[in-house]
Amino acid sequence: MNVVRSLADYENRKSIILHDARLAAEKLGGVADLSDSLVEEVTSLVEWPVVLTAKFEEKFLEVPAEALVYTMKGDQKYFPVYDKQGALLPHFIFVSNIESSDPQQIISGNEKVVRPRLADAEFFFKTDRKQRLEDNLPRLETVLFQKDLGSLRDKTDRIQALAVLLLRKWVLMSIKQHVLVLLSKCDLMTNMVFEFTDTPRGYGDALCSP
Repeated sequence: MNVVRSLADYENRKSIILHDARLAAEKLGGVADLSDSLVEEVTSLVEWPVVLTAKFEEKFLEVPAEALVYTMKGDQKYFPVYDKQGALLPHFIFVSNIESSDPQQIISGNEKVVRPRLADAEFFFKTDRKQRLEDNLPRLETVLFQKDLGSLRDKTDRIQALAVLLLRKWVLMSIKQHVLVLLSKCDLMTNMVFEFTDTPRGYGDALCSP
């Protein structure tokens, strides 16, 4: 049986969400990502906030956290949970709009909804790792950065030239540093970044990790 109720006071609803979400995260041994914008949005979406916790398969933690968080926060309006060291946990917190006598049914439903999206992220990540990051370098020439400034490859070349100029003032630039600058935009051409637009920063590092 589901009980439909309404709490008109916005600040009261927000307070309940913040309090219960923090408590739920503590029970999981972690800390909830309660970003102001998402809390405000969720508060506006529900009339009777009921905070629940759910989980996803640990295998998805092999995927860069940015993609998982993008899915949970952006697509599903869930609150990710991190451990005390800042690592993502295989749990999330969400807010239901009804008080149910069988909350597990609601939890299971949300777990089923998010799984395909996480599986997509896993697929894109594994696909991207099948090729070297530098294989994307020629593709940068096909993407316009700005009309009068050329392609993303042109931008990359300018960044590399500037890096060389600056580093020569202090130390000789190593081959590794040359390569890092050259590959700095290559992750923008990956499947993951195309699908999950909030993942560019640091994604190249994840692709290069063993």
